[in-house]
Amino acid sequence: KRYEVLGTINSTDGKVAHNLFGKWNEAFFCGHATTAKCIWRPGAMPENYELYYGFTRFAMELNELDQDMAKFLPATDTRFR
Repeated sequence: KRYEVLGTINSTDGKVAHNLFGKWNEAFFCGHATTAKCIWRPGAMPENYELYYGFTRFAMELNELDQDMAKFLPATDTRFR
């Protein structure tokens, strides 16, 4: 089904130690469906994320030009554009 992810973590002897499941865009769980623990949910989107191509805060920060780092970057770095 759309966006669904299923997986297992096996012990060294090949037995299933953990079941993993969820939707990569909603939440990820560990355990059996009725008692599973949520191990990941996406964070809230930053303000005005629509103006930044729907980027998450993490993606926005990748494009920030830090003045301390700027002196070490080549002139061709895209953050100077």
